[in-house]
Amino acid sequence: MKLTGLFVAAGLLTFSYAIPAKSERYTANRTSICYHIKGSKVVLHDVCHITEKGDNEGDTDSLITLRWSDGVTTKIQWLVASPSAPLMDGYISRPYTRNANTLLRIPPGLEVPSRLVLTCVETVEFNSSVCYK
Repeated sequence: MKLTGLFVAAGLLTFSYAIPAKSERYTANRTSICYHIKGSKVVLHDVCHITEKGDNEGDTDSLITLRWSDGVTTKIQWLVASPSAPLMDGYISRPYTRNANTLLRIPPGLEVPSRLVLTCVETVEFNSSVCYK
């Protein structure tokens, strides 16, 4: 009798893990190095506080806020419906990557160790980018 109860309990436990969990919202905070780049010129190299808000499944839009040392914030909204065109402070932008050591653009498709990659977003209208690690 006890053995049957154990199998039933194990079956229920296994079944409960088979049900997908609801996507959970998260907020992550960290301090990192950020860059403001205009064209190909580095305008600002700064320590910034980064706050990321999104969900663990990528089912909803995510928001990244960069708070620069002077208190100015830059908001980058990654839209699920348009992942290749995030909004930076409300302006349509395009994502790309740069090498963290040289600050040169990394060509699409080139494999680079993640420790050397900066995530960048460039406004289409102003040719202005922010990059962060």
